[in-house]
Amino acid sequence: MKKLILLFLFSITLNSNAQETELLKITLEGFYSGKNLMIKNPWCMGKGEIGWSINGIKVNGNYTTAEINNEIFELPLDEHKLVLGAPVKLEIWHKKPCSFMNKPMIMNPGALLTSENMLNKTENRIVIEGSYFQNNLLVVNSNNCIKEVKVNGKVVPTNLTKDIAEINLFSLGAIDEKPGFKPGDKITIELICNKNGEPLILNPEYLHYEDK
Repeated sequence: MKKLILLFLFSITLNSNAQETELLKITLEGFYSGKNLMIKNPWCMGKGEIGWSINGIKVNGNYTTAEINNEIFELPLDEHKLVLGAPVKLEIWHKKPCSFMNKPMIMNPGALLTSENMLNKTENRIVIEGSYFQNNLLVVNSNNCIKEVKVNGKVVPTNLTKDIAEINLFSLGAIDEKPGFKPGDKITIELICNKNGEPLILNPEYLHYEDK
Protein backbone atom coordinates (compact mmCIF):
# COMPACT_ATOMS: atom_id res chain seq x y z
CA MET A 1 0.00 0.00 0.00
CA LYS A 2 2.83 2.39 0.90
CA LYS A 3 4.49 1.69 -2.45
CA LEU A 4 1.27 2.54 -4.28
CA ILE A 5 0.94 5.80 -2.36
CA LEU A 6 4.55 6.75 -3.14
CA LEU A 7 4.08 5.97 -6.84
CA PHE A 8 0.90 8.05 -6.87
CA LEU A 9 2.64 11.02 -5.25
CA PHE A 10 5.58 10.70 -7.65
CA SER A 11 3.18 10.72 -10.61
CA ILE A 12 1.48 13.87 -9.28
CA THR A 13 4.86 15.58 -8.93
CA LEU A 14 5.86 14.76 -12.52
CA ASN A 15 2.53 16.00 -13.89
CA SER A 16 2.80 19.17 -11.83
CA ASN A 17 6.33 19.91 -13.12
CA ALA A 18 5.25 19.25 -16.71
CA GLN A 19 2.37 21.69 -16.35
CA GLU A 20 4.67 24.34 -14.89
CA THR A 21 7.10 24.17 -17.85
CA GLU A 22 6.57 27.28 -19.95
CA LEU A 23 7.54 27.03 -23.61
CA LEU A 24 8.47 30.06 -25.68
CA LYS A 25 8.80 30.21 -29.45
CA ILE A 26 11.41 31.75 -31.74
CA THR A 27 10.31 32.23 -35.36
CA LEU A 28 12.84 32.81 -38.15
CA GLU A 29 12.06 33.16 -41.85
CA GLY A 30 14.18 33.25 -44.97
CA PHE A 31 14.94 31.39 -48.20
CA TYR A 32 16.71 28.07 -48.69
CA SER A 33 20.35 28.43 -49.74
CA GLY A 34 21.13 24.73 -50.07
CA LYS A 35 22.84 24.70 -46.67
CA ASN A 36 21.78 23.24 -43.35
CA LEU A 37 21.59 25.18 -40.09
CA MET A 38 23.85 24.75 -37.06
CA ILE A 39 22.07 25.37 -33.76
CA LYS A 40 23.48 25.92 -30.29
CA ASN A 41 21.21 24.41 -27.64
CA PRO A 42 22.08 25.50 -24.07
CA TRP A 43 21.67 23.30 -21.02
CA CYS A 44 19.30 24.92 -18.56
CA MET A 45 19.61 24.17 -14.86
CA GLY A 46 17.66 26.68 -12.79
CA LYS A 47 14.65 26.99 -10.56
CA GLY A 48 12.00 24.61 -11.86
CA GLU A 49 13.92 23.94 -15.09
CA ILE A 50 16.54 21.36 -15.98
CA GLY A 51 17.60 19.89 -19.32
CA TRP A 52 18.24 21.02 -22.87
CA SER A 53 16.54 24.28 -23.80
CA ILE A 54 14.95 23.20 -27.09
CA ASN A 55 11.72 21.22 -26.87
CA GLY A 56 10.85 20.93 -30.56
CA ILE A 57 11.51 22.40 -34.02
CA LYS A 58 9.31 22.74 -37.09
CA VAL A 59 10.40 23.59 -40.63
CA ASN A 60 7.52 24.90 -42.73
CA GLY A 61 5.08 23.30 -40.31
CA ASN A 62 6.78 19.88 -40.22
CA TYR A 63 8.76 18.53 -37.28
CA THR A 64 12.45 17.87 -37.90
CA THR A 65 14.18 14.54 -37.35
CA ALA A 66 17.30 16.29 -36.02
CA GLU A 67 18.75 14.97 -32.76
CA ILE A 68 18.01 18.07 -30.69
CA ASN A 69 19.32 16.75 -27.35
CA ASN A 70 22.84 18.03 -27.94
CA GLU A 71 24.69 21.26 -27.21
CA ILE A 72 25.36 21.79 -30.92
CA PHE A 73 23.47 20.01 -33.68
CA GLU A 74 22.80 20.26 -37.41
CA LEU A 75 19.28 20.99 -38.56
CA PRO A 76 18.92 19.22 -41.94
CA LEU A 77 16.84 21.50 -44.13
CA ASP A 78 17.59 19.20 -47.06
CA GLU A 79 15.35 16.50 -45.59
CA HIS A 80 12.32 18.71 -46.29
CA LYS A 81 12.69 18.43 -50.08
CA LEU A 82 13.27 22.16 -50.56
CA VAL A 83 14.44 23.68 -53.82
CA LEU A 84 16.96 26.51 -53.88
CA GLY A 85 15.24 29.79 -53.07
CA ALA A 86 12.20 28.14 -51.46
CA PRO A 87 10.75 30.04 -48.46
CA VAL A 88 11.64 28.60 -45.06
CA LYS A 89 9.79 29.22 -41.81
CA LEU A 90 11.62 27.95 -38.76
CA GLU A 91 9.81 27.59 -35.42
CA ILE A 92 11.84 26.70 -32.32
CA TRP A 93 10.06 25.92 -29.05
CA HIS A 94 12.26 26.22 -26.00
CA LYS A 95 12.00 26.32 -22.25
CA LYS A 96 11.80 29.61 -20.46
CA PRO A 97 15.46 30.63 -19.96
CA CYS A 98 16.81 30.09 -16.47
CA SER A 99 19.38 32.80 -17.22
CA PHE A 100 19.64 35.56 -19.84
CA MET A 101 22.11 33.45 -21.86
CA ASN A 102 20.10 30.22 -21.92
CA LYS A 103 18.36 30.59 -25.27
CA PRO A 104 18.88 28.59 -28.47
CA MET A 105 20.82 30.40 -31.17
CA ILE A 106 21.56 29.92 -34.88
CA MET A 107 25.31 29.66 -35.39
CA ASN A 108 25.27 30.21 -39.18
CA PRO A 109 22.42 32.67 -39.79
CA GLY A 110 23.65 33.26 -43.34
CA ALA A 111 22.33 29.82 -44.31
CA LEU A 112 18.86 31.40 -44.46
CA LEU A 113 18.90 33.94 -47.26
CA THR A 114 16.97 37.21 -47.22
CA SER A 115 15.11 38.53 -50.26
CA GLU A 116 17.93 41.08 -50.67
CA ASN A 117 20.57 38.35 -50.72
CA MET A 118 18.53 36.37 -53.23
CA LEU A 119 18.94 39.24 -55.74
CA ASN A 120 22.56 40.14 -54.96
CA LYS A 121 24.91 38.02 -57.09
CA THR A 122 28.22 38.95 -55.44
CA GLU A 123 27.73 39.20 -51.67
CA ASN A 124 25.48 38.33 -48.75
CA ARG A 125 24.52 40.79 -46.04
CA ILE A 126 23.93 38.82 -42.85
CA VAL A 127 21.98 40.80 -40.25
CA ILE A 128 21.83 39.67 -36.61
CA GLU A 129 19.62 41.59 -34.19
CA GLY A 130 20.04 41.15 -30.46
CA SER A 131 21.10 42.80 -27.23
CA TYR A 132 24.51 44.13 -26.25
CA PHE A 133 26.58 42.05 -23.85
CA GLN A 134 30.04 42.90 -22.59
CA ASN A 135 31.93 40.29 -24.55
CA ASN A 136 33.46 39.80 -27.97
CA LEU A 137 32.04 37.58 -30.70
CA LEU A 138 34.21 34.86 -32.23
CA VAL A 139 33.36 34.05 -35.83
CA VAL A 140 34.84 31.34 -38.04
CA ASN A 141 35.87 33.34 -41.10
CA SER A 142 36.46 30.49 -43.55
CA ASN A 143 38.39 31.55 -46.67
CA ASN A 144 38.28 35.16 -45.38
CA CYS A 145 34.67 35.38 -46.54
CA ILE A 146 33.81 38.39 -44.31
CA LYS A 147 34.62 41.71 -45.98
CA GLU A 148 33.22 44.16 -43.42
CA VAL A 149 31.53 44.24 -39.99
CA LYS A 150 29.03 46.90 -38.91
CA VAL A 151 27.23 47.51 -35.62
CA ASN A 152 24.18 49.78 -35.82
CA GLY A 153 25.34 50.95 -39.23
CA LYS A 154 28.90 51.88 -38.20
CA VAL A 155 31.96 49.93 -39.30
CA VAL A 156 33.71 48.08 -36.45
CA PRO A 157 37.47 47.63 -36.99
CA THR A 158 38.02 43.84 -37.18
CA ASN A 159 41.00 41.79 -38.29
CA LEU A 160 39.45 39.79 -41.13
CA THR A 161 42.65 38.08 -42.27
CA LYS A 162 42.42 35.32 -39.65
CA ASP A 163 40.42 32.10 -39.81
CA ILE A 164 38.68 33.12 -36.58
CA ALA A 165 37.69 36.79 -36.49
CA GLU A 166 37.12 38.48 -33.13
CA ILE A 167 34.45 41.18 -33.32
CA ASN A 168 35.23 43.63 -30.54
CA LEU A 169 31.87 44.41 -28.97
CA PHE A 170 33.36 44.93 -25.52
CA SER A 171 35.00 48.19 -26.58
CA LEU A 172 31.64 49.55 -27.75
CA GLY A 173 30.54 49.79 -24.13
CA ALA A 174 33.49 51.95 -23.15
CA ILE A 175 32.60 55.48 -22.12
CA ASP A 176 34.80 58.11 -23.76
CA GLU A 177 33.38 61.46 -24.79
CA LYS A 178 29.95 59.87 -25.27
CA PRO A 179 28.28 56.98 -23.44
CA GLY A 180 28.67 53.62 -25.13
CA PHE A 181 26.28 50.68 -25.09
CA LYS A 182 24.88 49.35 -21.84
CA PRO A 183 24.11 45.65 -21.31
CA GLY A 184 20.66 45.00 -22.73
CA ASP A 185 20.79 47.79 -25.34
CA LYS A 186 19.52 46.70 -28.75
CA ILE A 187 22.17 46.27 -31.42
CA THR A 188 22.21 45.17 -35.05
CA ILE A 189 25.31 43.42 -36.36
CA GLU A 190 25.90 43.22 -40.12
CA LEU A 191 28.39 40.83 -41.68
CA ILE A 192 29.12 41.70 -45.32
CA CYS A 193 30.32 38.44 -46.86
CA ASN A 194 31.35 36.95 -50.18
CA LYS A 195 28.42 35.27 -51.89
CA ASN A 196 29.50 31.71 -51.09
CA GLY A 197 30.88 32.47 -47.65
CA GLU A 198 29.30 30.96 -44.54
CA PRO A 199 30.60 32.54 -41.31
CA LEU A 200 29.95 30.48 -38.18
CA ILE A 201 29.45 32.25 -34.84
CA LEU A 202 31.14 30.23 -32.10
CA ASN A 203 29.61 32.02 -29.09
CA PRO A 204 26.19 33.29 -30.25
CA GLU A 205 24.92 33.21 -26.65
CA TYR A 206 26.35 36.72 -26.25
CA LEU A 207 23.56 37.98 -28.48
CA HIS A 208 19.94 37.49 -27.55
CA TYR A 209 17.23 36.95 -30.15
CA GLU A 210 13.77 38.14 -29.18
CA ASP A 211 11.00 35.54 -29.03
CA LYS A 212 8.22 36.31 -31.49
